[in-house]
Amino acid sequence: MPDDLFQRLVLHGGVIPGAVSLLLLGVFWWMHRRRSAVPRDEGEPAGDGPRWLLPVLLAGGFVAADYVVKVRFEWWPTDNTMRAAHAAILLGVFGFVEGLIRLPAWGVSLARAVVFGGLAWMLCEGYAPQAISEADLWGTVAVSGLAGSLIAQAADRGTGAAVGWTGILAWVIAIGALQPMLHLAGFSSGSMALAGVMAVLSSALIVSVFVRDVSPSRGAVSVLTGLLLAGALGAGVQSEPKSVPALLLMVCMPLVFVLSAGGTKRTLMVRVVAIGLVAGSIAAILHFGGSGGDGPGEDDPYADYYG
Repeated sequence: MPDDLFQRLVLHGGVIPGAVSLLLLGVFWWMHRRRSAVPRDEGEPAGDGPRWLLPVLLAGGFVAADYVVKVRFEWWPTDNTMRAAHAAILLGVFGFVEGLIRLPAWGVSLARAVVFGGLAWMLCEGYAPQAISEADLWGTVAVSGLAGSLIAQAADRGTGAAVGWTGILAWVIAIGALQPMLHLAGFSSGSMALAGVMAVLSSALIVSVFVRDVSPSRGAVSVLTGLLLAGALGAGVQSEPKSVPALLLMVCMPLVFVLSAGGTKRTLMVRVVAIGLVAGSIAAILHFGGSGGDGPGEDDPYADYYG
């Protein structure tokens, strides 16, 4: 990676989104704790807190890092590879609504299926009918919507059961482990854009140490699962069919958060071990399958972003 791109990505795609997230999460959750400490009438709920904020910050972090990499933003680009930021904005809006309004489980599942299906259409429709057939396009949309909704629903329940910082720490490790996998799979711009997500998650981890109510459940899980789905779709277009099993494992990574071992610390350890096993399996498939790499004679995946 060129030095100037690395410096811009660290500063504008990492440090600034992380600092803004740390400030906003700290202020909003501090205000929520102050309001919750005020005596209330019997039976009056204390509220769930600003759960809508983390999904918005995650999407914003991805958009900021993606802009640093691509150095431009178009309202509706004809190039599908330029729509990653649009997909993140869609996920951020949905995560905001999910965190703001408590919906029944069936309503959330249905809405997620529609959003994830729309995300798949957004990222793939430009390839039909030249690269993929119309039937393959709509099949991808249907599978992405249904599978993504089921995975996010399961992961949301498991994440919501985690206490305090442990749930967010597991997500930090999961996204950090999958970041190089996208690079190996040939989707380097998506890998670099996740730097903004990592910065926001790291800030959320710091705040969650002091405020145990901070959690990725209700909104943020949908954004994270959707971004992994978007990354797998982006890598799938640029990779050989032999890497498909690795990309499927990538999308299924949130299912790690369904695992529980009773105690909080034990659950964290079980999830970290499972993340390592899944990430190791993905790396092995990509390595032995011959996807990605920087060997002699191979294309430099960062070549489009020099200068």
